[in-house]
Amino acid sequence: KRNPPAHKKKKKKKNTHTHPIASHNQQSKPTRLMSLKGLVSGEGCGGGATNALTSLASAVLQSAPPSAISSSAATEPASVQHSIPPPSVADAIYASSHDPLAMDPALASIGHSHGQEILNEDEVADSFSNLDLTEKDLEQLETEYAEFARAMDADPSPETMENFWQHAFWNDMEGVVAPKEYTMSTDNPFLEAAAGVSGPSLHEAGRKLFGEGRLEESIWAFEAALQVGGVDLSDTWRWIGTAQAENDHDQVAILCLEKSIAADPDNVEALLDLGVSYTNELNHDKAMHHLAEWLRKNDVYAAIPSRPEFALDLDSYSPSFEVKHKRMIDMYMLASTMNPADPDVWTVLGVLYNLSRDYALAEDAFRKALQYDPDSYSLWNKLGATMANSPAADGSKQAVYAYRKAIELKPSYTRAWVNMGISYSNQSMYDLAAKYYLRALSLNPTASHVWSYLRIALECLKRPDLIEMVSARDVNLFRDHFQF
Repeated sequence: KRNPPAHKKKKKKKNTHTHPIASHNQQSKPTRLMSLKGLVSGEGCGGGATNALTSLASAVLQSAPPSAISSSAATEPASVQHSIPPPSVADAIYASSHDPLAMDPALASIGHSHGQEILNEDEVADSFSNLDLTEKDLEQLETEYAEFARAMDADPSPETMENFWQHAFWNDMEGVVAPKEYTMSTDNPFLEAAAGVSGPSLHEAGRKLFGEGRLEESIWAFEAALQVGGVDLSDTWRWIGTAQAENDHDQVAILCLEKSIAADPDNVEALLDLGVSYTNELNHDKAMHHLAEWLRKNDVYAAIPSRPEFALDLDSYSPSFEVKHKRMIDMYMLASTMNPADPDVWTVLGVLYNLSRDYALAEDAFRKALQYDPDSYSLWNKLGATMANSPAADGSKQAVYAYRKAIELKPSYTRAWVNMGISYSNQSMYDLAAKYYLRALSLNPTASHVWSYLRIALECLKRPDLIEMVSARDVNLFRDHFQF
């Protein structure tokens, strides 16, 4: 998933998170993000800011000529170098292990306090009876248990149990409820400026803003294009999904990408993005389903899934994760022999090996993909996340260099900034971790999970004065304490 702590009963790692492998993207080299806050200098949240945003949207639309809609990324300007502190500038600040579970008294009360394990079902039941649970809380628990039971029925393995627990735990830490429907932005300045502007022009503006790294504004433009109409629905939803994924919002990205597939089941870019996002969300079955569909819908590889050696009798038994995973690996290995220079095939192999935690093979696959697409910032991020998640003692340290390359290629790549912070946190360099989390939050202040990571880093730094400021969710409050 995005970064759940790799917390296990038998062996505990020091404040370790797993790193999201991010979303696949087209060959884009966007420039550094210029935030709306920087453009609307000195304005608050009142009418002045709203008018300035509308003026900005008008200016963007006037500079974006209408063009035909296509699934390929627009030609974008070269990236701007951004200085990043070297990895050796900080020593370990706080070396003792930190258990994020201890931060939540309710979780601690049911047996998850530091160094403690649940002993038996009776004690758990007694603990729950002492909690002040509402009817809504009970319904949510029942829903979560039903989802857990279905997951275990489909694949009764220890990995399923651990993945499900991590997914539920980190959502609880963040207070996140997975959205059921996509909600359009309110007070969209591009809608206010769109009088007489065509949907294709708005779509083109969205692509231009995406290329410049201005993700929130690009999402507004794409949403306005959908509401004005006259655009390719599948392509527009895919662009919104890609922007949401790059902002580290996989759950929202999935909603958009599913809409893209609903509008055009043959959209191979959306299928590949969905496979990656579902991998980040630990939904192995859906990840493999969409990655298999990518083969079926791709003209070059469409015949592979129909070959007899890859057939499964789904009516006679439910194949295990291992069986389905091996079939997927075999299919994509065959695809790699048919077209060895296709970076997408090697990318999917890297994702599949991440699913089975074969990190060395995943790293090899991503390096192979980078041979044919060396300027893909998302590939460099995937390589870094794979290195960080591997059992190698210096995995997080080595991952930093791959993340640096991703940020060099796209300085506004929120996910790489987050992953860089996680790597420093896993090296007990919590001051650097906080700086990188704050940099990511300056790009996307709505990333609730990153605020949670920042809080943990500040806990490790023993800075209760700064922890109190996290609830305000304003990065400017931290500028006197960190340079970012």
